[in-house]
Amino acid sequence: MFWQGCGGDQTPWPRGGSDANAARVVGQQLAAAVENRLKQSLTDIKGNLKMAYREIDLPLSAIPEREKLVATMQGKNKYKTRLARKLLKYLDTGKASQKSYLSYPIQTW
Repeated sequence: MFWQGCGGDQTPWPRGGSDANAARVVGQQLAAAVENRLKQSLTDIKGNLKMAYREIDLPLSAIPEREKLVATMQGKNKYKTRLARKLLKYLDTGKASQKSYLSYPIQTW
């Protein structure tokens, strides 16, 4: 069984940019892996398929103090600096009071 998972909301490897060729290469790697698997013997899956879907309120971690976020923005890790900048914006706009991600979907097979 193959399950793609997330789709268009995910950045292909290697991350970053809008390099369509990089996405094409990753797609070709996936296609080659599927073709290789199909050349091997397959195993029938028997039984009943059970599925479930639910939405939950996912608690969010507390936002660090402003001083810590400002210090993080001075660092060299671009991912941490970007997150710190975003969290400072939340503090400045009053969005920091949100305590959970509402209606987070969870699905199982």
